[in-house]
Amino acid sequence: MRIPTNPLKIANNLILMLDTVLGVDRYPVDIKPLALDYSRQRFPEHYIKNVKGDDLPGFEGALYGKKRNEKSRWLILYNDHLIKPERINFTLAHEFGHYLLHRNEQIKFECSSADIARMTDKAERESEANAFASQLLMPPHDFRTQIQDHSISFDLIEYITRRYHVSLTAAVLQWIKITPKRAVLVISRDGYILWSRSSEAAFNSSVYFKTVGRSPVPIPELSYAYQRKTTIANKAEVQHQEGIWWKDEPVKEMTVFSNKQDLTISLLVFPDDAPTRWVRKEQTELRDNCHVFY
Repeated sequence: MRIPTNPLKIANNLILMLDTVLGVDRYPVDIKPLALDYSRQRFPEHYIKNVKGDDLPGFEGALYGKKRNEKSRWLILYNDHLIKPERINFTLAHEFGHYLLHRNEQIKFECSSADIARMTDKAERESEANAFASQLLMPPHDFRTQIQDHSISFDLIEYITRRYHVSLTAAVLQWIKITPKRAVLVISRDGYILWSRSSEAAFNSSVYFKTVGRSPVPIPELSYAYQRKTTIANKAEVQHQEGIWWKDEPVKEMTVFSNKQDLTISLLVFPDDAPTRWVRKEQTELRDNCHVFY
């Protein structure tokens, strides 16, 4: 059985180095030169030789190693058919995470969305690489500074994606992780929830969707997310009455339709005060049903 690594600790060491050398206002992180220079200086006998785009059918990115005697050389590839640059940026950080965290375990990593979604040992490595990438690209200390005193809005999310050069989903996931608000990110396709992630405050008030190891969970028919096939707008913010998305609570729904991946991305923001009867913490429940950061 493999011993899990600590992706946040390793990312934080790099963040401290970058803050010291480049200053605190140094975003977005340019992963390619960082991976090349850092690996050569820190691991001169096992450095990353190249980072480049290539045709990778079925994969978002890959890390390949070649060993000779006690030395090794590594190659990071990203799918150059990915149109959005911010997805490439996260992919590079993800593969750099595999290099730093897992290169002693295997010499080939080929990463697809399907791999990340599986609850397997491989998925554990994918989750660690995702955690590393998210922390490195969007350090919590800077992220908090950017969002403080601002209510969540499409304008704020767009600003975050530009500052850190990440996708909308990655930006909202980091906001969910940091916010004191009761909020849930829901990713759906064809009217069913693929996965979700609750903020700590939402989870502590028992607001979460169980998706792992269960039958597909439908999205509410009265939600804006359900209107994907009947609306021409690609995003909307809607205030719902009680009982639409969750039991007896009203909720603000912010939904974006992603045509590229055929996904519906919904951020649900609940009132700060939870109904008393729902305030309890389920210690045995898995809060983190999320396995995809792209």
